[in-house]
Amino acid sequence: MEGTIENNTILEKYYCPLKFNLYDRDSGEDVDECWYEIDGKYGSEYEGAINGLLEKEHSYDGCSPEDMAKYQDNPKVLSAAWGVENVNGTLYGCIDVKLSSPLTPDEEEALKRWISGQNSDGFGEGLEQRPFYEGDIEGYVSFWNSGNDYFIKNKAEFDSFVSSQKMGGLQL
Repeated sequence: MEGTIENNTILEKYYCPLKFNLYDRDSGEDVDECWYEIDGKYGSEYEGAINGLLEKEHSYDGCSPEDMAKYQDNPKVLSAAWGVENVNGTLYGCIDVKLSSPLTPDEEEALKRWISGQNSDGFGEGLEQRPFYEGDIEGYVSFWNSGNDYFIKNKAEFDSFVSSQKMGGLQL
């Protein structure tokens, strides 16, 4: 772990891929029955709308970053806030975690499992049922998917992952 220290707390970031389901609206403002799925490579244009959705989600009772920390068992975790971060043009889920002290490797693995569980069945499940709007698009964002490419990585692991991604021989 390599979190930054601020106000006697450690700030750690955890990342995950995002998936989006998008629906077009027709001229009558009705949602088209057909939808399409995109990933974070194509989702960056929705960053502002998703941040607005996340801000609203964190305002609900029991969903504030401090309340979210209470849903897991480690008292070192003071808060957990879901957000998004644009990295080289790809939008990723970014969970900002405040800690009172460093986590052991076992504690970090448990935290990653908890984040994944929240993404699939907790905070993220509720979020993916609430739409965001951008122009003629009604969209839904998911911090979880069942694909082999799904991950929860801390900042160091994520930086290594990003630096290893190549496209056509060019480093992203």
